[in-house]
Amino acid sequence: EKGERSSDSRATGCPKLVRVIGGEIVLLAPVEFRAGKKAPVAPASEPLLGEVRDVIAQHPDFVRIEVQAHTDDKGTSFINGKVSQTQADSVVAWLVAHGVPASKLSAKGYGPEKPIASNATAEGRAKNRRVQILVIEKKP
Repeated sequence: EKGERSSDSRATGCPKLVRVIGGEIVLLAPVEFRAGKKAPVAPASEPLLGEVRDVIAQHPDFVRIEVQAHTDDKGTSFINGKVSQTQADSVVAWLVAHGVPASKLSAKGYGPEKPIASNATAEGRAKNRRVQILVIEKKP
């Protein structure tokens, strides 16, 4: 049982920041990006994405995973689409750089197309700015 009592989160098997619920790797914290830097993942979000990486490694049945990024409706749909695509690409790049096979991942920026809350309030807009990770295909 190598490494079972290590402080490495991969050895514990108990992610604190993500859950697999149905066909989604649910993030319990938001992914943060560094402003003005072509959306690289902020260092504060690396533990979160580390757990995503570990969950993917623990589920070899996950064949295809779509990393989705969403925005609120402030600004133009064109700009929001570009921002969200850059964010999704950044998450995929981080995961690949940290050991997830690129062949499993795709990135899609949806901009403001799929809100989960009203864009009429600051709280609703904050909920709409999110990253979602969906399992698109599983091995039977």
